Amino acid sequence: MKTISLLFAFLIAACPPIVASEAAFFWQTEVFRQGNGGVHTYRIPALIETQKGVLIAVADARHDSNRDLPARISLVMRRSVDGGKHWEPARTIREVNEGGVGDASLLLDRSNGRVWCFHNYGPPGIGFQTAKPGARTGPTTLQFQAIHSDDDGATWSEAIDFTPQVKDPSWQAMFSTSGTDIQISSGRFLVPLVMRDSQGIIHSLNGYSDDHGKTWNRGEPIGKGTDESHNVELQGGLILQNMRNGRTRAIARSHDGGVFFGPVSHDPALIDPGCNAGITRYHSAGKDILVFTNAASTRRENLTVKLSYDGGRTWPVARVIDAGPAGYSTVIPLHDGTIGVLYERGETNAAERIAFARFNLAWVTESRRQNAPGLRNRGRVPVERCRGVAQASKPSSFDPATIIVSLRSGPFETEPISTPVFSSKKFRYCRACLGRSDIRAIPCVDCFHPGRRSKTGLIASIRRVLAGMCVMTRPSTS
Repeated sequence: MKTISLLFAFLIAACPPIVASEAAFFWQTEVFRQGNGGVHTYRIPALIETQKGVLIAVADARHDSNRDLPARISLVMRRSVDGGKHWEPARTIREVNEGGVGDASLLLDRSNGRVWCFHNYGPPGIGFQTAKPGARTGPTTLQFQAIHSDDDGATWSEAIDFTPQVKDPSWQAMFSTSGTDIQISSGRFLVPLVMRDSQGIIHSLNGYSDDHGKTWNRGEPIGKGTDESHNVELQGGLILQNMRNGRTRAIARSHDGGVFFGPVSHDPALIDPGCNAGITRYHSAGKDILVFTNAASTRRENLTVKLSYDGGRTWPVARVIDAGPAGYSTVIPLHDGTIGVLYERGETNAAERIAFARFNLAWVTESRRQNAPGLRNRGRVPVERCRGVAQASKPSSFDPATIIVSLRSGPFETEPISTPVFSSKKFRYCRACLGRSDIRAIPCVDCFHPGRRSKTGLIASIRRVLAGMCVMTRPSTS
């Protein structure tokens, strides 16, 4: 009995903190839908909670098509005063007679409760690909602008153009990243930007203000080829920048409040299709937890939330929010200790709707318990998505032919079929296993272990699937 107690204590100590006393919950509701109000497509979610607990959701109303600026776009808003269960009717908070405005991001100033809505204004014919160098602002410049509200989004100010304070005239173009922006502990506003330099190379960087948005400066470019990004302040004031860049997220760290950054690296645990994502810092029981959301696939699908307990170095807990088509997302901690996510989703493509999901940490962390070795799949990956099929290609040092494996017992019995897969340099994996992140960069620790880089190891992995030993492909008995 003593041995069992010691083992139980060890297991508790080894796991990340879990809100055991709190019942897990998850729900979501639709906020914007393609075609509503005569609008062709709603895209690009932005979300904030005010000091009074009002949720503000802003999106692009793309009137004639789903295309980016310089298309005809205005900014629309919906508010919720009951935590996202019900939303006020949509209303326009910024539109222009010519050109368009889009890519909103929201920031709450903790000192006075003011909500800022940063966005981009494209004069007629001007977008990120068509803007011209040689001017700080004007009719050939994609412009970084803002409006603000001092009454929880009931009314909004006139637009202010901050482009001349931030843009280098030699740059071909610049825009601000959509989503949710942060005010760090010093009071500084950080607004992630993307610029295309005089050579046509794009870079992530930050715009920043130390006087509550009155005046602005720019940080240094972070890395070549980096795109839309978001940042989070870690303990000690370190700024972690998380950037769109290829098939995994690029990251860099700053020790001076987001101005200069160290080397850029890629986090293999954060699979990405080349899409905007969300990241935030969540405080719980004296612990700092990073919460990250993105389309965890090589395509815009599989919207997943992941948790890090060590400042973004590892992501040991993950849960799929929406396994279907999904795109841009933003995530924020809410006043009551829950988490809110506003994201793009659909049935056939990710631009059909924008939904608000609300859940607690217990809902995210229960997936860790349900999918621990020796447990059956209790809904972590729906059985209808897995279809009993695992697919892998051999390492490049062996025959490159693809191996297709089918489970041939129980409810998973199938003929060999082709299924979408996740690709890495070494293997290709059944997409149904995506979202499992007990280890870095490998979807399912039980059937495809990173140490199994040999032909023998690959065969052993396949045998585990065939024997029903992969917890991700076991039928649920509950």
